[in-house]
Amino acid sequence: MAQRDRPANATGALNQLVSTLLFKSKSCVKVYNLNVANPTGKIKTLGQAVATYIDAPNYGFYACNFTGYQDTLCANKGRELFARSYIAGAVDFIFGLQSRAWFESCALESIGKGCVTANGNTNSSNLSEYVFNNAHVFSSNASMNGTAYLGRPWYPYARVVFQNSKLGDVINPQGWQQWNKDNNTANVYFKEYNNRGPGASTDRRVALSGGWTPRSCRASLEMTKDLIVVLNFFFSF
Repeated sequence: MAQRDRPANATGALNQLVSTLLFKSKSCVKVYNLNVANPTGKIKTLGQAVATYIDAPNYGFYACNFTGYQDTLCANKGRELFARSYIAGAVDFIFGLQSRAWFESCALESIGKGCVTANGNTNSSNLSEYVFNNAHVFSSNASMNGTAYLGRPWYPYARVVFQNSKLGDVINPQGWQQWNKDNNTANVYFKEYNNRGPGASTDRRVALSGGWTPRSCRASLEMTKDLIVVLNFFFSF
């Protein structure tokens, strides 16, 4: 499934208008072996080019491919599970506001300069968080080494965890970025644990990130509880 054409009546910022596939009206949906692409490419003036937008709770995706450039996958609401799937993009290619998303054994390919994630947790009561477990972050283009970051905070309470994952040469030693120079990062929660690979060294990570702490363990436990709920749904027939 691919979105190839810009809507004829669209002008200015396109935002979600070029979304290839939108999941919104139903909850508790299982998706297997689906390939979704938005080949719009690099956009400087027209805004997002989303491949898949999920705006309903309790979705599970298994062995799916999501490809795009900017904002490929919007994991936006409720519990979401992505397992053994491939996600490719460049700028904030996994993003969203209110979802608790677990990515299990996913391949994340950076195809241009930018950040893998842009979590949009807006406040301390918002439970939004992305956890990547056993992920592989890489680029097929060696000239891109050091040009990608694990994430940046779309909003001040952004929460992202990479654990037990392989981080390739494409990851910049700083690991994470600010959204802009005025971005408040006091409540940002970017954590890494037990990762490996040339991009996994935390010696030069920026101050807004950190390693595993008791708080991280509690957060991971809460996400694991959510994962169990989704797994029970996903594999029940």
